[in-house]
Amino acid sequence: MTLRMFDAVDLSQIPSGADAYAGYVDGAWPTAPTLRARFPGAHILSIAVFPDDDADCLDIEQGDATPQQAPAWVRRQQARGISRPVLYCSASVVNQVLGNLAAAGISRSEVRLWSAHYTGTSGHICGPGTCMYIDPAGRPVPPCDGTQWTSRAFGRNLDESLLCDDFFGAPAPAQVEDDDMILVTVDKASVPVGKPWPGDFLLFGDGTLGHITPATASVNNMTSYQQAGVKGPVTISYQEYLARGGNAAPAA
Repeated sequence: MTLRMFDAVDLSQIPSGADAYAGYVDGAWPTAPTLRARFPGAHILSIAVFPDDDADCLDIEQGDATPQQAPAWVRRQQARGISRPVLYCSASVVNQVLGNLAAAGISRSEVRLWSAHYTGTSGHICGPGTCMYIDPAGRPVPPCDGTQWTSRAFGRNLDESLLCDDFFGAPAPAQVEDDDMILVTVDKASVPVGKPWPGDFLLFGDGTLGHITPATASVNNMTSYQQAGVKGPVTISYQEYLARGGNAAPAA
């Protein structure tokens, strides 16, 4: 499943009950300390707008940090123990940011990408299998770890993001024994708008998926496998479905 995160410079706009909140450590609105106190049970993502300041995330946009300043900031955060520093930027400059990192010897797996992509529709996490955004240089946006998809959540001056479930650390993996299998179902709420729900699957011991039909007339369905003693179902996100080789193409 995906995580829901809010951020706003006016903290009165922020609702309770989210998985995570993002706030600044510097600039005109240092909101992170207040968010930590208000939401002690939630993940708090600290953001630096200036590349000389330390935080969980660097804000790369006009007036704040630049793509060129990202590599040095990432290395400094790694040196202080942040395993995968977060970089926030528009979907239009994600590839530019990655290019600067690569030139400095920093791989994609060393960072988390939090894109901004306002589509005017429901939430998504940027990637070739979701929004299929093409940047000004004609390059598809690579898979991101989270996306801020609106700045008007609930009609307020409130940013809302969807994050992969491992954004703040690796999720507990599904327990699959060697040569065994479990039933999995894709979380419908995590499927991007315009994409069909992939359905139910068998997750085999080697990590691959096998589709099963919802038709009760077939022996290849959820109920039949449960009656045969197959464990599950375990709910997985659409992102995990794609990561395991699922097909992102729309239904014919």
